[in-house]
Amino acid sequence: NDEPVPDGTPEELMAYIRRVGGQRPAGNTEEEQIASFRQMNEKIIAAADKILASSAPGDIGKQAVQIKLNAFRGLAEVGTPDIMPRIRTFCQELRQSGNLEYARLGRMILFGMQVGSLAAGESDDVKSVMNELDAMLVDREWIAAEGQGEQVFGLTYQAAIALQTVGKFAEAGAAFQRIGETFQTHPNPEIATEAKNLLERSALVQADFDGKRDAALFDKPEAMEPFMGLVRQLLAGQNPGPYLLQQMLDAGQYMEFTQHPDSAREIYSLVGQAYQGHPNQELAAQAAERTTNGTRRLDLLGKPFVVEGVLPDGTPFDWSAYQGKVVLVDFWASWCQPCIAEIPNIAKNLELYRSKGFDVVGVNLDENPEDRQNFLQRNQLPWATVISANPEAQGFDNPLAVKCGIDAIPFLVLVNQQGVVVAMHTRGEELGQKLAELLGPAVPPAGSPAPAGANPPGATPPGATPPGGTPPGATPPGGTPPGTEAPAPNTSGGLPADESSWFVSLADEPESTETENTTDDPADDEKANPYLAAAGLSPAELIDYLLAMEEKPLTIQRRPGFAEAIAEAADRVLAADASDKFDTIAALAKFRVLHDRASFDDQQADEQLVKFLEQMKDDQRPKIAAEVLFLSLERKALDADELPLDQLPELLNELARFFEGQTLAQRHLRIASATVHAVNRLEQDEVREQEFQRFGKLFAASPDKELARYGKKIAKSSGPGSSELVGQPLELTGTTTDGEAFAWDTYRGKVVLVDFWATWCGPCRKAMPKVKELYEKHRDGPFDIVGISLDQDLDALAQYLDENKIEWTNLSGEDTQELAKKYGVRGIPTMMLVDAEGKIVAVSHNIDDLTGKLEELLAAGKKAP
Repeated sequence: NDEPVPDGTPEELMAYIRRVGGQRPAGNTEEEQIASFRQMNEKIIAAADKILASSAPGDIGKQAVQIKLNAFRGLAEVGTPDIMPRIRTFCQELRQSGNLEYARLGRMILFGMQVGSLAAGESDDVKSVMNELDAMLVDREWIAAEGQGEQVFGLTYQAAIALQTVGKFAEAGAAFQRIGETFQTHPNPEIATEAKNLLERSALVQADFDGKRDAALFDKPEAMEPFMGLVRQLLAGQNPGPYLLQQMLDAGQYMEFTQHPDSAREIYSLVGQAYQGHPNQELAAQAAERTTNGTRRLDLLGKPFVVEGVLPDGTPFDWSAYQGKVVLVDFWASWCQPCIAEIPNIAKNLELYRSKGFDVVGVNLDENPEDRQNFLQRNQLPWATVISANPEAQGFDNPLAVKCGIDAIPFLVLVNQQGVVVAMHTRGEELGQKLAELLGPAVPPAGSPAPAGANPPGATPPGATPPGGTPPGATPPGGTPPGTEAPAPNTSGGLPADESSWFVSLADEPESTETENTTDDPADDEKANPYLAAAGLSPAELIDYLLAMEEKPLTIQRRPGFAEAIAEAADRVLAADASDKFDTIAALAKFRVLHDRASFDDQQADEQLVKFLEQMKDDQRPKIAAEVLFLSLERKALDADELPLDQLPELLNELARFFEGQTLAQRHLRIASATVHAVNRLEQDEVREQEFQRFGKLFAASPDKELARYGKKIAKSSGPGSSELVGQPLELTGTTTDGEAFAWDTYRGKVVLVDFWATWCGPCRKAMPKVKELYEKHRDGPFDIVGISLDQDLDALAQYLDENKIEWTNLSGEDTQELAKKYGVRGIPTMMLVDAEGKIVAVSHNIDDLTGKLEELLAAGKKAP
C-alpha cells in the first residue's frame, strides 16, 4: 500500500520495520509481487534512515545499519534499477561516519563489490584491489577483534581467488602470500592453519601450477617436461607443508589416470624424498604411505598379475581358468558411486569382446558382506566377484588390494593374454580403445557362456543368501563396517582437490555402506564422469565442492560431464534439507551451469534447465527468485517466434524493464540476441527502428565487450535495409576459420545461403539444425552455405564448429564486423539467399522464410539448358 512511513521513536520504528518485513509481497503475478517486494524494502530503508538520523542508541543504530543493508541486497536481487550506486553511496557514508565499526563494515562491502566486479569481468582495476587488500591487512586491531578477523580473512581470500580466476597469477600469488603472513599466528587455529597453507599456495599460483599441469595432461604433450621441472623446483624446499603434499599427490594421480606412468613415478619418488624425515611425523607418514601405494600401483605395469581370493559362497577362485584371455580386474565397492557408474561401460565392452577372448573379474572391497550381497542380488553382474579369503581382512585391507597399493577406487587393471598388466585406470572410452588394440575390432556376440565362477545375468550369485536371510556375522544395514577408518583430515586448506571425483579414496568411505545405487539407473552414463562429487559428502562439503568447481577455467567447465556433475551435487544439497544459504548456492550453481551449456546448444541441458525452472518457480528466496525471473523471461524471448505479432510489444516492454534493472554481462548475450530476433519480427519499419535504438543503448552500456559491441551495432542505423538489398550483388571478403583467404568467386554458379550468426546467439543456434538439414539435402547440387561469424571468442567458435560438425566455410575475425555493417545487419541470425549470378534474392531472420525460394532457384537451375 501507499501508507507513508510513520515518525516515532527508534523503538517504534523498529517495530514498524518488523511488521513490514514480516509481510508477504502482494499481487497475483510475478511482476506484481516483485513490485510489492520493492515497495516494502523501500519503506524499510526509509524507516532505518529515520532511526539513524535520530542518533539512536548503539545497538539500535547497528541494527538499523544492518537492516538497511539487507533491504538494499533484497532490492539488488530482484534487479531494482540504480540500486548499486545507492549501496555504494551508503557504504561511503559509513566509511566516513566517524564510527569505526560502521567504517569497517562499509569498507568490507565496498571491497566485496570491487572483488565481485573483477571476478565478473566488469572491471580490470587490479591495482585498486591489491591496494585495498593491503590496507585491510595492515589493520591488525581489526583482524584481532573477535569475529572480525575471520571476516577479513574470508574477504581477502576471495579477492585472491578472483585474481587467480582472471589470470592475474602474480598478483594472486602475492595476495595469498600476504594473507598467509598476516593470519598464520591468528588465535583461531583453523584460520592459522588455512593461512599456512596459503603460503604454499602462493608459490603454486604464481607459477600457474594448475594451468601448466592441465596443459601437460590434456592439451600439449610438450608441456610435460616444463611442468615436471616445476614439480622438482617446488619440492626442493625445506620442510614442505600439507598443502603442497596434497597438490603433488593429486598431480601423481592425475598422471596415472591420464596414462603418464613415468611422470607419476617421478612425482611419487620426489614426494617421498621431500617428506622423508619431516619434523611433522604425521605428515611424513602420510607421504610415505601414499607414495608407497603409488609406486606399488605403477610397479604392476609389465608384470604378471594373479587374482587370489574366494567367491562370495567361499569357493576358491580359479585364476587359471582365465589363462590366454584379456582380463579386466575391477576393484570396486557397492558404496562407491564412480565404481557403480563404470559398471555399464564394462558390461558393454564385455558383450562386444567376450567372443574374442575378453573377460572381467570384480574384486569387491565392501567391509560389510550384507552390503555386497544386497547389491549383487539387485544387480546380477555377468562376471565373477572375488573377495578376501580372510574375514578379518576385508575392504581396503584385502591382501590383493594392499599388494596393489590401492587407496582409491575404482581401480582397474587390464591384463593381456600372457597374464601381464598392460594398462591401469582404463575407464570409459579408454577401455574399448585398449581392447581394440589387444583383440582387434569388436564382434557383438549372438550369446556366449560365462566363465567358470561368473554370475550370469538372472542367476543368483554363488554364496548369496536368499532374500530375507542374513549371513552370519553381517553388519546390520546402517552400521559402521569393521575396520573403516575415520575420514582423513583435509590437508588442502579447506579446498577440494581438483577433479577429486575421478576416484573415491578410503577416506571417502561413508560411515554407512548401505547404498541405493543400481546398474540399471537411467542416469548412468556410458562413460564414467570424472567430475562427480565423491559419495558421502555432507551438504557443507558439497558447497565447498561447488564453489571450488566455479573457479575452474572455462576450458574445463565446458568439458563433457562437468555440468552434469554440478547439477548432481546441487541436487544432493537441495535434497538434504540444508540451510537457505546452502540451498541458494546450490540452486544458483545448477541454474548457471545448465544455462551455460544450454547457451551452447546442449539440448539435454536445456531440457534440464526447463525442468529445474518449473521445480523452483515458487521459491521465495530472493536470489533464487531473481534467477528464475531472468531465465523465465529468457525462455519467453527464445520462444518469441511462436508469439502472435500483437503480443510482441508487451514482451519487448517486459524485456526492456528487465534490462534496465541489470548490470548486463556475458550470460545475457543469449537473451539479448533473442530480443533482437523478436524486434526483427515487427512489421513497421519505424517501430522496429525505435526498438533497435532502445535495446541497442541498453546493451551498449554493458561492461561485457561482446554485448556492448552488439548493442552499438544494432543502435546504428547504417547500411541498406533488407528490401534495398534484394537485387544487389553480394561481395564477401575475409578470412576463414582455417586462416585462409576467402575466395567468393569460387561460389559463382551456385545458389548460396549466407548466414550472419554467432555461437552466443540463441536464435542462431536454434536455427542451426534446419540450416544443416538444408545443407545435407542439397550439398550434392549447385548449392552451398557460407557462415559469417560475429564471434569475438574464436576458441568458442572453433569448439562449436567441431562439436556440431559444421562442414561449410565460415568467415571469422574483424572483417566479419565490417561485412555486417556494410550490409546493414541489425540482428542475427540474418540470412541472405544469393543466386547463381551472385545477386541477393531474399533476406530473412528465419530460415523457414527462405526455404521455398531456395527450392525454386534450385529447380529452375535444373530446368535451364
